[in-house]
Parts: sequence; C-alpha cells; structure tokens
Amino acid sequence: MSHYPHLFSPLTINGMTIKNRIIMPPMGTNLASLNGEVTQEQIDYYELRARGGTGLITIENICIDFPFASNGTTQLRIDNDQYIRACSN
Repeated sequence: MSHYPHLFSPLTINGMTIKNRIIMPPMGTNLASLNGEVTQEQIDYYELRARGGTGLITIENICIDFPFASNGTTQLRIDNDQYIRACSN
C-alpha cells in the first residue's frame, strides 16, 4: 500500500466526509423484485459492502422509463414515486 498512502484516509467533498477512498462502482445485482422494487436481499447486499469498509458505494443501474429503458426483469426502477421513496431510505 506504500504506492497509495491516502487510500485509507478520509476525504471530504462538498462538506461530506467519506471514511476512505475505496469506491464501489455501480454494477447490476439483479436483486430487485420482479416489478423493480428494492428488496431486503438488495439492502443486505449493500450493507455488507458498507460494513466491509467501502467508503463510497454507487448503487446499480436503475430504470428511469419502464418498460422502454429496462434491461431486465430484476432491475431497480425510479419511473414512479413509489420506487423513488424506497430507494431514498
């Protein structure tokens, strides 16, 4: 780790402090429900990565215009307020 001396040090961006500089990029988990809602399995997936030490987690691809912009049956959706509320908690 001597090549990356700041990897585990905090970083503040616009007043938000991230505990380290390890970032999880967005990737599809296929853990959403068949209608695009957040599932407990999906929440557990992200909680596990956060507990594992990831400083910043970018969640997966999200459908913004169902069914036209959907890439599968278990993709998160935000094309309706009912889905947005679940993603923001």
